[in-house]
Amino acid sequence: MNTSLSDLTRYIAMLAAPNGYRATVRLLGGIHGSRVVLEARRRPSAATPEYSQEVSFDALERLGAAAIATRFDRAVRAALAAGKAREPASNRSVKG
Repeated sequence: MNTSLSDLTRYIAMLAAPNGYRATVRLLGGIHGSRVVLEARRRPSAATPEYSQEVSFDALERLGAAAIATRFDRAVRAALAAGKAREPASNRSVKG
């Protein structure tokens, strides 16, 4: 699982940098957590993320880090372009 999380972090970083946002990958529930929160900010000083999404480890294993990162990047760019307000992360969970 550690490799999948590392791959996800790497893919998201590669996609975020050229697209003008900063991304954070955060494990929920500490080392025994089963979900990851992906957050995006256009401005580093933003107090709250402009977009966030939860991903289960099951989805990460099933779909792969590259697919999850690509979906996240598309959703972030669409939300930032539309000026969409931040919604609760639970509304945007990745389902395989």
